[in-house]
Amino acid sequence: MSVPIFAGPFFAGLSGDDRTEIMLQTRSGKFAAGQQVSKEDDATDGMFVLGRAAGVLKKVLVFLKPCAYLGDFGLINGQPRSASVECEIDGGMLFLPALSFVKVESSRSSVAKIVMENLYRTVTDHKGIVYGNEELRQRIRAAQIPPTVHNVKAICKMLRVNNYSIARS
Repeated sequence: MSVPIFAGPFFAGLSGDDRTEIMLQTRSGKFAAGQQVSKEDDATDGMFVLGRAAGVLKKVLVFLKPCAYLGDFGLINGQPRSASVECEIDGGMLFLPALSFVKVESSRSSVAKIVMENLYRTVTDHKGIVYGNEELRQRIRAAQIPPTVHNVKAICKMLRVNNYSIARS
């Protein structure tokens, strides 16, 4: 199955070697129309990348197109899934287990750095993000926060809080 796992923003900019290492950790799966992919509040065991399968994010009734990521923040911060997702049509997905991602990120500093830079861009592109203070806002916008696991988790938490606020409004 050909799934462009690297087409979205989460892994954009990874080297060929880093991409290969990520792909070695993924597995493919098939889902039928109407099948539940994930359920809100379930433990996050990894990230799905939609292939031909298109999904519906049930909490906010958003249609997810192929190449969409499910569980990317949970992959990093270990928080439970924030929404239920059901397949709209038959198709395939790739799955990257959380433990495998942590292993790759821990052994390849380039992966942690690129993922952090992509999270910086995601935060700065989001409208309405609430920063703790002006200094933090400036440091994030200038990509001046080191790409540590703790910092990546904190950035994911900011995005998740923002997404939760949008979904509830």
